[in-house]
Amino acid sequence: VEELVKQSVAQLGENIQVRRFVRFVLGEGIEKEETNFADEVAAQTGKK
Repeated sequence: VEELVKQSVAQLGENIQVRRFVRFVLGEGIEKEETNFADEVAAQTGKK
């Protein structure tokens, strides 16, 4: 992170500070809704 900040400062010509950051694990925060395809089709066609 420090190296990236130095590169950005050199590129922008301005001093910058990282105030905070969050690390995400691959797929974290992505929730897949469990659905039944047959029920979904029935709901769209008005049948149940």
